[in-house]
Amino acid sequence: MKIRVVKRTDRELEVEIEGEGHTFLNLLVDELNRMESVDFAAYAIDHPDFPVARLRVASRDAAPEDVIGEACKQISARAKLLQGKFREAIREVQP
Repeated sequence: MKIRVVKRTDRELEVEIEGEGHTFLNLLVDELNRMESVDFAAYAIDHPDFPVARLRVASRDAAPEDVIGEACKQISARAKLLQGKFREAIREVQP
């Protein structure tokens, strides 16, 4: 994965991300838009043959890179919770 900063201000960040598709970016943008400190988060992939996505985040009261980091932590925590729930469910059905 390669990331290139296109635009950065105190409250806005736009980056190009090479090597990530809709699966992760949709999850990230969804998590970002749940956060109170985020005014706007979206991504676009202009062409499927050239998998370079543009992610844009505008934040209200925090640096955009900080809210992206927090969103990634939240995604990781939810994934770990889901993993634990799967393990519990599997243990319940094993003979």
